[in-house]
Amino acid sequence: MAAALSPAARPPVATIHKTIAAVTDDLDKFRFNRAVARIRELTNALDELPARARCARGAARRARTLTRLVGPMMPHLAEEMWQELGGSALLAEQPWPQSDPN
Repeated sequence: MAAALSPAARPPVATIHKTIAAVTDDLDKFRFNRAVARIRELTNALDELPARARCARGAARRARTLTRLVGPMMPHLAEEMWQELGGSALLAEQPWPQSDPN
């Protein structure tokens, strides 16, 4: 997947996939504080993206992924976010994001 991306988009995608894997592992081991810290690190990294790497489609995809990641810890807020992002069904019914190790 990352091979088809522009050079500017590769670092954020790799960071997102590493975060998905780490948060998944943290939640499996009931390390909620760590999971929240990793999500915060991801939001900080995404906030530092240069303007050329911030396309609307990519931003929407990143927002949906972040919403899924915070869902287990803040379900009510995440459901509201999901609806604002155009989700038609409940966030709780959506599949968990999968990380791509490549």
